[in-house]
Amino acid sequence: MPATRPAYDDASGAQVLALSRENESRAVATEAFLHLIADHAADLITIQRANGRYLFVSENSLRLFGWRTEQLLDHSMRELVHPDYWGRLDACAALHACGRPTRAIYKMLHACGRYRWVENRSRATADGRYVVSVVRDVHSRAKLLLRLRREAYSDALTGLHNRRSLAALLATELQRSHRKRCTLAVAFIDCDRFKDVNDSFGHRAGDEMLRNVGRCIVQAKRTYDIAGRWGGDEFLLLLPETNAGEAASATERVRELLRAAMPEVTLSVGISSTACASTKEQLLLQADAALYEAKRLGGDRVMTWQQGLSQEP
Repeated sequence: MPATRPAYDDASGAQVLALSRENESRAVATEAFLHLIADHAADLITIQRANGRYLFVSENSLRLFGWRTEQLLDHSMRELVHPDYWGRLDACAALHACGRPTRAIYKMLHACGRYRWVENRSRATADGRYVVSVVRDVHSRAKLLLRLRREAYSDALTGLHNRRSLAALLATELQRSHRKRCTLAVAFIDCDRFKDVNDSFGHRAGDEMLRNVGRCIVQAKRTYDIAGRWGGDEFLLLLPETNAGEAASATERVRELLRAAMPEVTLSVGISSTACASTKEQLLLQADAALYEAKRLGGDRVMTWQQGLSQEP
């Protein structure tokens, strides 16, 4: 039986072959062009397989993160991302499976052994086989934002929470105490005769005194208690799952520590709890009234709010 002839003649075959070679040349040229773009981009560009391993890494990985391309190929992004942020990678993978683009910020390992903050914008290809990512080094910007946030919510003198932060944390802890039906106690801690210290020894001595009080509060409190400087020489201590009596014992420990560090300095304390107050305003007013009573009686003591004490602001 004679062999079946192709459906095209020699001229047609030459045209098909020429077209095939032209397409191949275009593909090679396109790949080279993409490499040129990726390698000279300001950001790291990667392509990952569905299993998370790198298929392509732009050459600028050496300049940006200290890694040579061959060091990263066949490794996964999870191996470079700090474990604290693996949850973000999982969340992005879930979104990629739905065809949605993602943007995530996390810490990525630099070749020097330190982690740097990066922003990763990525999206899966239409067939879901690959994920294309553009990774930007945002370490300097992230550090600046963290510093600004820290300054916005911490007291510059003592390093403790400031009034803004304490107010937000108090609202959160109060909601939690209502939800869990447990007692939250708050304590105002005030330095006795602080103005005399400032007037007699100067503001530098007053500042050092406040720092010492802050250190004693931190040393005495439990890990889940929250301490901050409310303003001036007044500190606020939030004690979750604690009744007024337990809060009084906790603040006595602060007074003992300060007495050992600075015997000439005494503290007055006013305490309230959700056993007698249901709102943030009531808690603070009652604790302030108890503090005022401690001061009225001569200071250097702990007072718990009780019926009959004025709650007037």
